[in-house]
Amino acid sequence: MFKYMDGVCHWWDESETRDKAYLVSFDLSNEVFFKTSIPSNMDDDTDIDIGIDTRIVFRYLLVLNGSIGWITNYHETATFHISILGEVRVKDLWTKLFVVGLLSCVDHLMGVGKNNDIFFPEKMMMN
Repeated sequence: MFKYMDGVCHWWDESETRDKAYLVSFDLSNEVFFKTSIPSNMDDDTDIDIGIDTRIVFRYLLVLNGSIGWITNYHETATFHISILGEVRVKDLWTKLFVVGLLSCVDHLMGVGKNNDIFFPEKMMMN
């Protein structure tokens, strides 16, 4: 799904080997595509050292406070990493805003509201 902001449509993609993620942007005014790398170390304080399978990751692209935002959640953790992009086309301008977790009652993001509220659904508990 794409996100629209300031005359530009944005979506994310990954390399054929699935080891690199990119923000792909299309400027509607001059009909030009460009891509911005999403650093793989943006979540470098996750529990990767203790055997978390980093291949299974949920990624969310959103508009947050007038910036392109990026949220990652590794399948085996209950932690969400929330970052924003300072400037499109510049890899090193991603800024981590928050690390939210450990939320054992949440396993995925539901969405972002008009007031930049981030919604997480409660896990269904089976008896």
